[in-house]
Amino acid sequence: MRRFRYRKVTPQIKRKIVELHEQGKTYKEIAEKFGFSVSTVNYHLNPKVRENAIKRTKRNPNYGKKLYFDPEYMKKYMVERYALDIEFRERVKKQAITSFLKRKINV
Repeated sequence: MRRFRYRKVTPQIKRKIVELHEQGKTYKEIAEKFGFSVSTVNYHLNPKVRENAIKRTKRNPNYGKKLYFDPEYMKKYMVERYALDIEFRERVKKQAITSFLKRKINV
């Protein structure tokens, strides 16, 4: 399966997508031409698909909210995870020493 890189659909590209669709090109051909996925082309050509996507995001209770963590909880978590985990501390020390030695040799 081909992976697509994220690209923003500008109004100019959207106009070209509509033109190509009116010329009889398939969604797959249009998607390959611009490097989009077929579902992206479908989203921009089909108002019903776009409408459903908007409804889906509005149903999501976390949509548009900034998720953040309680500072007290994060402090407690960090202490439990990193300060009290002896194995982890030893790994970090070892990695820091090897990193320091590599830099010292390269300088």
